[in-house]
Amino acid sequence: MEYRGYGIYREEKSSEALQMDALQVYDFINREMKIPEQDIMVHGRSLGGSPSSFIGSQRNPGIVILMCPFKSLGDAAKAIMGWFLGSLIIDRFDNE
Repeated sequence: MEYRGYGIYREEKSSEALQMDALQVYDFINREMKIPEQDIMVHGRSLGGSPSSFIGSQRNPGIVILMCPFKSLGDAAKAIMGWFLGSLIIDRFDNE
């Protein structure tokens, strides 16, 4: 899935839009392609962990695999850059 604001997808970034995009992709696979939920594997790495964990909380995929996830983007930034610079992160991608 291409993320808003990354790569060739030039729309505004937001965690809510990313979550809705992820659900649309999941629902398309399930409803339009007629893939049963138990046969859908959701995989997210790093930033992809946020929409993947959201899908897991809203739908019932066969499995959710998270590689290198973070609790929140703000917390990850604070751990790397310190409290002040980490607090400047606007889009938090909260995975709690």
